Amino acid sequence: MKPLIEDVESFSHAVNRLLVKSPAAQMVSSEFDNALVLCPVIGIAWWICRFKRELLDAKSLRIAILGAESLDAGENGRVYQFLPWLLSKPELQVEVCLVGPNLKNQSKSSGKSNLEIDQIASSCIATCGDWWSTKGKNIGIDLFVAFNPGLESHWEEWLDDKELPTLMRNDIPLAIFSYDFAEAERDR
Repeated sequence: MKPLIEDVESFSHAVNRLLVKSPAAQMVSSEFDNALVLCPVIGIAWWICRFKRELLDAKSLRIAILGAESLDAGENGRVYQFLPWLLSKPELQVEVCLVGPNLKNQSKSSGKSNLEIDQIASSCIATCGDWWSTKGKNIGIDLFVAFNPGLESHWEEWLDDKELPTLMRNDIPLAIFSYDFAEAERDR
């Protein structure tokens, strides 16, 4: 089956497909009014369809969000459970680990959720290198993701030999998202 996200024309088109034209809409309360919280999961689904289609064949998907901050943890990470619907694979099991030194502690009960989803993302308040050396390398990650990591400004932290280079030696794909094309070019 063709992924729901495959030929969308815009972010609003993707949100409409997800929340109006898919069974995932049943997981959203009528009070849900912040579609922007879906940006990370829509971006990941688009990236998988565009650059790493073999992940569509998996029965489960483990994703580590590197350099995660509060915005990446939308609804305590519940938003990442929309990934199976966006990829048109409702049986896909998704586990997400939010990793970042600036991440705030999460709990299942923290904050009122407008999503009727029990599974939240796990979190680790650490740099990606510290997380990898203590926990990450043992959990079978399929995809690393970094949202707006600011490589241009923070390259010394990210490119320290114990950080991102250590993770990249494991042949696990890395999806990096930027605010705009100019930032992506500077970070390249």
